[in-house]
Amino acid sequence: MKSNLYTAIIAVLLFITGSGYGFAQELTPSLEPAPVNKVPNEQAPIQSEKTFLSYTVRPGDSLYRIARIYDITIATLKKANNLENTIIRVGQQLHIPMISDSMATAAIALMNDAIQGDNDSKDHPLRFQLVETGKSLLGIRYRRGGVKESGFDCSGLVKNLFSRFNIELPRSSRQQYRLGQEVDRDKLEIGDLVFFSSSGKQPTHVGIYVGENKFLHAALKAQKVIISDLNKTWYAVRYLGARRIMDLWKDEQDSDPQGG
Repeated sequence: MKSNLYTAIIAVLLFITGSGYGFAQELTPSLEPAPVNKVPNEQAPIQSEKTFLSYTVRPGDSLYRIARIYDITIATLKKANNLENTIIRVGQQLHIPMISDSMATAAIALMNDAIQGDNDSKDHPLRFQLVETGKSLLGIRYRRGGVKESGFDCSGLVKNLFSRFNIELPRSSRQQYRLGQEVDRDKLEIGDLVFFSSSGKQPTHVGIYVGENKFLHAALKAQKVIISDLNKTWYAVRYLGARRIMDLWKDEQDSDPQGG
């Protein structure tokens, strides 16, 4: 995998230092400019030519993160890929409009990050990939009824994240609480759903356990996606229970998700 990434980096360097687009056929499939439409008998300036990078969505990616890395808007990214919403899935191919050298530089930075930090993240268990993807959404604002990166509520965030890994969950925390297997507090594993109730036995809040007694959630009080401690008084008092969505363990079938 690293050799492929090095090849891609060299291709981008050639893109920046070369003569524009004359060597498009030499670029690797993971970093390939789309054909350029030029006006016949007219030398159009480079700035007006539209070129795209082909980018494969990796664990931890979101439209917000990718747009920020390439210094473009989410709207531009959606338009270039004919996306109706902000949901993307691991392995999905995206076109990244390249309109400046700074974007090519960002591409190199992104691949360097993949080399040093990713280390074949596809080999990580699916639930770890989901949590890492969730961490890339930290700071996105809370929005009641929100299921997109323009804003999430608690169950909307959970539904969005699971859908990126082709696991479709119901919309509400109450419906999500009826799924999967019940998990004891002392046997929580990364990827489990944790539920809280402000009144009664029905959940009013949900998050995703990320390990070390912490969970990821869209918090109303903080007005954004954050990571909180289960021992914090508000959550400890209102803790209702946890559920394990077994589809998230499908790549760990030889393990014992119940911990014994």
